[in-house]
Amino acid sequence: MIELVERAAAWAEELRGETAPAQRRRWGQYFTPPSIARFMAGLCAARHGASIRLLDPGAGAGILGIAAAASLLARGAQTVELIAVEQQARTHARLERSLARARAELGPRLQARAVRADVLELPAEQVAPGRVDLVIANPPYFKMPPSDARGGRSPNIYTRFMEVAARLLKPDGELCCIVPRSYASGRYFEGFRRSFHAAMALERVHVFASRRAAFRRDGVLQENIIVRYRKRPSARESGAVLVTSSRGAEALEASARLELRRDEILDPADSSAPFLLPTSAADRALLALARRWPGTLATLGLEISTGPVIPFRAREQLTRAPDQEAAYPLLWMQHVRASGLCWPLGQAFRKPEYIRASAPAKLLVPRGDYVLLRRLSSKEERRRLIAATLERERFTAPRIGIENHVNFIHRPGGALRVTEARGLAALLNSRLLDRYFRMASGSTQVNATDIRRLPLPASAVIDGLGRRAVTASARELDAAVDALLRAGSPRAP
Repeated sequence: MIELVERAAAWAEELRGETAPAQRRRWGQYFTPPSIARFMAGLCAARHGASIRLLDPGAGAGILGIAAAASLLARGAQTVELIAVEQQARTHARLERSLARARAELGPRLQARAVRADVLELPAEQVAPGRVDLVIANPPYFKMPPSDARGGRSPNIYTRFMEVAARLLKPDGELCCIVPRSYASGRYFEGFRRSFHAAMALERVHVFASRRAAFRRDGVLQENIIVRYRKRPSARESGAVLVTSSRGAEALEASARLELRRDEILDPADSSAPFLLPTSAADRALLALARRWPGTLATLGLEISTGPVIPFRAREQLTRAPDQEAAYPLLWMQHVRASGLCWPLGQAFRKPEYIRASAPAKLLVPRGDYVLLRRLSSKEERRRLIAATLERERFTAPRIGIENHVNFIHRPGGALRVTEARGLAALLNSRLLDRYFRMASGSTQVNATDIRRLPLPASAVIDGLGRRAVTASARELDAAVDALLRAGSPRAP
């Protein structure tokens, strides 16, 4: 199998060299490295003596489908019918060469055919719904507008591939794919998670610790995961999920392993909820402890909103020269630091740090106490959550501008207490809550929806932490949050 997979990978590499990077990005085309193809092939359940219909949608040069077919035959399958679907003409020609070589080497037990078609509009005469035993896929990924009805209604082509796969599978059939982790959380994929997890049971997840690991050569910074689902009507039933993790794409078989109950990852009462991905016993313990906290922003009477100032739309309202006209402070993501709000940054900062007092009221927030939270973290940044308090006494201006890459926590119709704001910022900056958030979200974006779902302690605890934050160091606050988690108590520290 190894030589066959390596040969298909070599043809994929030729295609990669012949295709401009911009074109590959437009197609969302990233060829599977051989080590990952072999690993995914090994995840497919062996069916000794069975005849298996295998689908590789968006097959590229055929590396995944060939790896899976060879692995299944080696593990005792009677025959494998491989259907490899590829839309791009040049790639399809290479795919046919790959399949011809696979048939020659694997013999008559492999029946393989290449189909040139759009998987999202695959004719039933090519592959009928409910007739496939196994789908193995490395789908493309790029955003799709709701007006594009192909394949389903989810907001990215890779999740539409997953929807199509679910329809084509037989009951108890398997889907094994390498995809971005973005569908696991966030508001945009809620509808997809709801429908998909109602029909498909998660059984296996592999997590790459490095964002660059899976497709390093193509400069892909998506956090990718490998998942295996089984088509079951009662997908919410209890069961085990094996989570493995590795730094990169090599030595995958030596990955760290953690077996969990499905209800530890997926909320059985809400199939649209994000699914959490702990990768160690310490992560598992942290999940159990955090779930003992009774609150969320909503139960505390709080809301999180996105800064209303979108710079390119409000360009005429922004200014660098507050001495020449009435202007209010404008806070950008770069001003928000775990050590506190750092404003102004002065000449070293190339963006305007003020907004005109004459700007529309909808672009400004009243002076008050808030928690500011960066909406983005950079590539491999150590922290995902970075928060700071904006305290009423920090500025004399009656209103403040908050740029769109900053979220802010506030109390609708009221005001945050300063101790409450400090306590929330200390929680969000803590090592443990940052780790919890990373388990819940693989995106560098810190979405308001995900923050709304974070478990939080009782109000009195947050106030107590806020009082302590005045004099405590970051390390001492980390220890206090750790103690709160382990106590699971509503008492103030």
